[in-house]
Parts: sequence; structure tokens; C-alpha cells
Amino acid sequence: MKKLKIFGILSLILFVSIGCLEEQKRKIAYLSLQAEKLQKEYVPLKFKINERSNEVIRFEVKLFDADANEIAYQKYELHGKELAFDFYVMPIKDGFLSFPYQIFTDEIAPENGIPLLNLYDKNGFPELFRQKNMQQAAEIELKSVFLQMKANIAGTDSTAFGNAVHDVFGLKQFEINTVYKIVARTKGGIEIVTN
Repeated sequence: MKKLKIFGILSLILFVSIGCLEEQKRKIAYLSLQAEKLQKEYVPLKFKINERSNEVIRFEVKLFDADANEIAYQKYELHGKELAFDFYVMPIKDGFLSFPYQIFTDEIAPENGIPLLNLYDKNGFPELFRQKNMQQAAEIELKSVFLQMKANIAGTDSTAFGNAVHDVFGLKQFEINTVYKIVARTKGGIEIVTN
């Protein structure tokens, strides 16, 4: 009878362990699918120059989640002729995640740039990567990456790096009333293209 109870307990432990392994496999498969969706490219930000002079640039910015839903909209007026969007790039397994970090100009130094994080930081989650039917495991993982990115900004880690995309006065400038999108690729690269 005692051997039967021990066998029953061991069988139960084995059954629960297999169930946990299956759950882990499902979570890993789900995260892999989420990463594959982002492998090609995603558009976290679009902008449009409304007015510009030699002294001031007036423009609007929209931020989007992974399903292309608008999550934030803001208008700005900054001193300068050249507009730059600074991204914080975090290395992840087999690629990178790019977070719009700040906006600056040729007259506003990056360290004094306009912050963008607060526009998509929702209770510690980067809404840029929100997707329909997102599972809790993916949300936890993205929160962790976002927290690490914020720690990097605070100077406690050096694994991430910045990447700015901008126009250059006298060579090629963003045209007034043209919508531009910033395309980020998880295999690397951030690019500005017309919408």
C-alpha cells in the first residue's frame, strides 16, 4: 500500500512537471511568434512638419502600438533648423528593440531633448509593443526589457545604445505637410520614409 502511495505521488509529480514543461513550451512558442511579427519591421512613430523657418520648426508626432493603433499625439514647436529623433536601441535575442527616446534639433542638444518615453509608458509597459491578444508572459517580458532600458538611460548598464535619425539643413530636409514614418527593424536599422 505504501509503495502504491509513493508511486501515485511520483506519478502526480511527473504529470505536473510535464504540464509545466508544456506550459513553458507554449510561452516560448508564443514569444517566438511575437518576435517573428516584429522581425521584419514596425512603425512606432509618424510625424509631419507643419511649418519651418531658419529659427523654428513646428511639427506633430503620433506614436503607434504594434497593431498600428494610435496611442499618443503631440504637437511641438522647437528652435532650430534640423529635426532629430533619438531612439534607444536594446539588444534582445536575435535582434534589437528600438524605443523612441527624445526629440532634439541643431539648437537643442540631445541631453536637453524633448522626452518621448512618457507618451507610451503605461504603468511600466511600453505601449509601442502592445498587440491584440497579447499573453501575460509576453507582457511581463516586454516590461522587463523596458525596465532594463530605463536603467540603461540612468547609466547603470551599457549594453544598449542610441541611434538618431534626422534631416540635414542644406542637403535633404523633411518637407512641409508630408507625413513621415520611422521604420524600426529588429534585425537592425531605423529609417525615415514617407508614409
